[in-house]
Amino acid sequence: MSKFTRIFAQKRERIKPKTNSVFAKFKINKLKLGITLFILIIASGFAYLGLINNVAARGFEIKDLEKKSEALQIESKKLELKAAELQSIKEITQAKDSLDLVEISKIEYIEATQPTVALTK
Repeated sequence: MSKFTRIFAQKRERIKPKTNSVFAKFKINKLKLGITLFILIIASGFAYLGLINNVAARGFEIKDLEKKSEALQIESKKLELKAAELQSIKEITQAKDSLDLVEISKIEYIEATQPTVALTK
């Protein structure tokens, strides 16, 4: 072996190639990193499924409440019509006859001689 090759070989052994890799810099094991990322992805998937399930359940609850609201609105309209029907003149005259009520022939009003005001104590 020549002197040149021997010096070159010694320098080659002393000089290690520099790695600017993040793995080498922070001494991260690639297998551990892969397992950690896999676990994070699986956990994110389960969290996503849980959120989607929650949203779907809320959607069904909202639909049920909307149906109940519609039914109550229809019932409210029916009750308003029933109240208007019971307040009609026809109903009032029928009730007058059935309750033996008498019509007022003359209305008398009481007139105050002096202006009066109610006072609270």
